[in-house]
Amino acid sequence: MSLPHARKSNPVGLRPAAMFIVVAALSLCPERARAWDFVGHQALVRPRPVPILMYHEVGDGPNQLYVRTSDFEAQVRWLAEERYTTIPISGVRAVLAGRGDAKGRVVALTFDDGYESHYSKVYPLLKEMGMTATFFVITEKIGRPGYLSWDELGEMVRGGMEVGCHSATHRDLTRTRSSATIDYEVSSPKAVLERKLGVSVGYFCYPSGKNSAALRERVKRAGYLGGVTTAPGWALVGGDPYLLRRVRVSRSDTMEAFKRKLEDPWIYGGSVR
Repeated sequence: MSLPHARKSNPVGLRPAAMFIVVAALSLCPERARAWDFVGHQALVRPRPVPILMYHEVGDGPNQLYVRTSDFEAQVRWLAEERYTTIPISGVRAVLAGRGDAKGRVVALTFDDGYESHYSKVYPLLKEMGMTATFFVITEKIGRPGYLSWDELGEMVRGGMEVGCHSATHRDLTRTRSSATIDYEVSSPKAVLERKLGVSVGYFCYPSGKNSAALRERVKRAGYLGGVTTAPGWALVGGDPYLLRRVRVSRSDTMEAFKRKLEDPWIYGGSVR
């Protein structure tokens, strides 16, 4: 950044020399520095890590994958009070690259498997709060009891939600050598979702988070722009877009535990690998 540009785009009144020092300091430690955006200006736009929250069921259930409805509502309302901007998975890549127009703190909300509670409990609250999220669905389970219907999924898409692919049947794709099976689980669901919903599906969620170099290559060749895992951590600058880490939200998380997971990418064991 040149000094004349710093003078022109300096809404907080820093002198050019001070502005230069700030930019230099942030560039020396891009991973650990906090994002510093001048709202409404283009003074400083830099890559920054993104927490991708991973949810499954919302409601009462037998295991840690269920997050109580009251806890989920408290988490979402806290994000709103703290002025987090929710972005879809398709927006994470832009933030990591220092592009896009998301200001302040950002978070990506993701929901796996395509449960009916995503329509009955999650979608209404997100819509009320003006938030968005990405829902990774298993195409062969759409329309089954306990899962989203095509009509519900279509309504969510029209309401501003994003849809991603979680395979056709949720089988372990690292244990099959059949090219036809992998195509059926990776490529076919993408085509089905795009045809039925009229949207582009750009991201794949590996079943149970299991993946391999060969599988990631197949996902890439199928036309996906990236993939999400269950490995803990934030999505960090310089990471592989086909190995995006996520922050699991569990039933046992207290509100304080939930907040800590959003404090720093390194507290939660973030890694660029």
